Amino acid sequence: MLHRVLDVVFQFFVPLVAAVVVLPTAVLAVVLVLGQSQVVTARLWADQPAVLADSPYAQLPGGETPAGHEAEVLTELIQTDNFLAIVRSAVDSSGVSDTMDARAFSQDMQRNLGVSPEGPNIVVVTYTTPRADFGVAVVQATITAFEQAQTGVQTGQVVVADQALANQVATAKKEMDNAVAAAQRYEQSHDLTSLAADASYQSLRMLATANIQSYTSLVQASQRASQYQSAIPFVQTTLLRTVDQPRSAPSQVNLVKGPATRNALYALVAVAAIELVFVYNVTRRDQHVRTTQEVVAALGLLPIGTVPAPDPGRPPVDARRAGRAPAVAADG
Repeated sequence: MLHRVLDVVFQFFVPLVAAVVVLPTAVLAVVLVLGQSQVVTARLWADQPAVLADSPYAQLPGGETPAGHEAEVLTELIQTDNFLAIVRSAVDSSGVSDTMDARAFSQDMQRNLGVSPEGPNIVVVTYTTPRADFGVAVVQATITAFEQAQTGVQTGQVVVADQALANQVATAKKEMDNAVAAAQRYEQSHDLTSLAADASYQSLRMLATANIQSYTSLVQASQRASQYQSAIPFVQTTLLRTVDQPRSAPSQVNLVKGPATRNALYALVAVAAIELVFVYNVTRRDQHVRTTQEVVAALGLLPIGTVPAPDPGRPPVDARRAGRAPAVAADG
């Protein structure tokens, strides 16, 4: 069986090899041409605030760089529907046509938009797309929405803190007034010469002093929160700003793990499978005797020898013209 298979393979060797080489190569070329995509890249500068350095809302977790923090925040925002809806609305407003619905746009953003820190202060935003104009609009809209989201988050934190501090200031003022009033009433009802050694009076004075200090510190914190709130919209432009505007460039071809190579391998496997089926089918249906083993298996006789197959292109040889006497079969 193996000899017959090899005979069929060598019989159709040229077309079999051509199919294995040409078809996967054609698939690879077509995918490389039609699947060429654009990579839009933008770089942002992330920094720690200098004006609000003492603000508890401007502090980063221990050991985290500004670029790493901003990249992590943007990566998390890309997973939210509200942020992606804002980006999609901005892209539509830019005049760039988009045929994707909201769900497809979200999946495309989460799959093709990448955010990574490049050093302690540089954030790189990349987006892979077949259309350069659409990719530039998407990256620009993402950056703008991210800057607005950062400003909104920090402002919201300060507003909530300011409201909490206002309630604490009101409570502290009430407690301070009560403690001062209690100490004053005690003074009025006792002899002033004996108050220096009066433990109750000293306790009231210490309580009033502590309440005054607490109230003063809360008032200062509330004032700082108001300052932070008014400064954030202006400081935010220095904390996160665009260094390199979005630009598109052809994506680098990855012949090792790229889709072109993967599709070419699929084509190679498919062609090889079809050729195996072809060779097997021809081998099973071919009735020609190709080896002496097949003669022995069919007749059960040992062969005396073999002669080459006659060439149909050569004329028959006349034994007498060749100078030899014709062979005469002996009649037993």
